[in-house]
Amino acid sequence: MNPATGDPNFRKIHRVAQVALVMGLVVMSLKLGVFFLTKSVAVLSDALESIINIIAAAVMLYSVWLSSRPADKDHPYGHGKVEFITLGFEGLMILLAGATIAYEAIQRLISPEPIDAGLGFWLLLGVNVLNALLATYIYTQGHKYQSAVLIADAKHLYTDVASTIGVSLGLALVWLFKIDRLDPLMALILAGLILFTAWGLLKQGADGLMDRNDAADQNAIADILDAEVAAGTIASYHKIKHRHAGPFMWIDFHIQVDRGLDITQAHDLGTRIERRLEAHFGHAKATAHVEPAPLPPAS
Repeated sequence: MNPATGDPNFRKIHRVAQVALVMGLVVMSLKLGVFFLTKSVAVLSDALESIINIIAAAVMLYSVWLSSRPADKDHPYGHGKVEFITLGFEGLMILLAGATIAYEAIQRLISPEPIDAGLGFWLLLGVNVLNALLATYIYTQGHKYQSAVLIADAKHLYTDVASTIGVSLGLALVWLFKIDRLDPLMALILAGLILFTAWGLLKQGADGLMDRNDAADQNAIADILDAEVAAGTIASYHKIKHRHAGPFMWIDFHIQVDRGLDITQAHDLGTRIERRLEAHFGHAKATAHVEPAPLPPAS
């Protein structure tokens, strides 16, 4: 991918985001229908989380569009950073859902109400199969197109699937043992898991915006430059830096070369190593700063 021209996979990613939004609306509507039929607070909480999914999917559509725009005068590094903002926004939405679920569960623990658990169990199970298929589709497409925002949305949906499984189990227990307080108790437990997921997304978004160093990428860059040192093409290297902007990666590094090389030879060597790094990472732009190797110590 070239930041000057934008992400060539934009249309495909955007189409996946559209599917996520439309199917999210379907899943949310079905869950709300199950709540009205059962009066289960756990189902209501699950439906509330699906509403958050809709908001997140809509924001995702916008961020996919914006991150795909090519670099311009005001944004020379492109617009990919918006994906990290979206990750943070999704984290906040999940945080809100978790807090709402916890509140509703505590209220129902204090004042339990009878629910139609048997009907809710079977209906919710069917809805969750649809949601799991949607999450898997988005996750595989996100990896295929190296889209952080699609992967984050899929993880959000997997959290929704997990919470729905918990809600279904809670309904089954209520159905079998006729203990109404099991319904909000299960919802409260799931709220804790959802809040944990929210923290992970918020941290990922913050790390991306602050250009937190990725140890795996740093080691991969060092391995390639170490190979160049071992081959004798460069004397040494230092000041490796890299950052991510959506699916795109920027790499800067300094190399020390033989003082006997002329400017053209040194430039061509640096360009070759840049291209090697770019080929390794795929969506990347590498920039080498060429320096003369240090003089040997005086005897």
